[in-house]
Amino acid sequence: MRKILTLFLLVLSSAYAKAQAGKSFSLSFDADLNIPLNTGEQNYTQTRDYYQDGIGGNIKAEMPLIPELHLTGSAGFVYYPSDIHYLYMTAYYPGYVAPAYRQPTPYAFIPIKTGLRYYFIKYAYIDAQAGEAIKTNGVSSSAFIYSGGLGFVIPFNHRNGLDFGVNYERGYKIADHPYPMSQIGIGAGYKFGW
Repeated sequence: MRKILTLFLLVLSSAYAKAQAGKSFSLSFDADLNIPLNTGEQNYTQTRDYYQDGIGGNIKAEMPLIPELHLTGSAGFVYYPSDIHYLYMTAYYPGYVAPAYRQPTPYAFIPIKTGLRYYFIKYAYIDAQAGEAIKTNGVSSSAFIYSGGLGFVIPFNHRNGLDFGVNYERGYKIADHPYPMSQIGIGAGYKFGW
C-alpha cells in the first residue's frame, strides 16, 4: 500500500514540476456510476446480491511522457449500498422489509491507482490502471484492483474539456463474499489543463 501511495504522490509531484516548467499536464475531477457484474456464486447468491450499483468520484493527474502516451495517477472514493441483511431476511420471511435503522452497512473504499493512457487519436484514448482499494469500514476488505477502458474528451478550448469514459474494473472485496467483484464503470469529469 505504501508503495502505491508513494508512486501516486510521485506522479502528482512530477506533473506539478512539469506544469511549473511550462509543460502540459492535466487534472480532472470525475463522477462515476459503477455497475457490478455477476462473477461468482456463494451459497446460491451472486455478486449482485451483495453489491448494489455504486457511485464514486476521483481526482486524476495526467502527465505526458510523449504526446500520445500519458502517465496517470488517481485517488477517489467509491460507495456501494449493501443489501446483505435484506437478502438474509427475505430468504426466511418473504416480503420482509428492513426498517431504516437496520439497513446494512454500505461497502466503501478509497481506490488509489496509477497507470497509462494512450491517445490513439487526438480526442480518444484507451487506458489501464492498477492499485489498491483501501477499506473504510469493517464490512469492506482492502485489495489489489485493476482496470482498463476507453474514453474521449470534448474540448471547450485549448485548456479545458469534458472527459467521458467506460471501463472494466476488478478486485474490490468484502468480508461476506470471497470473490473479487468485477464491474463496469461509466464516468464523466471536468478536465483542466488539457
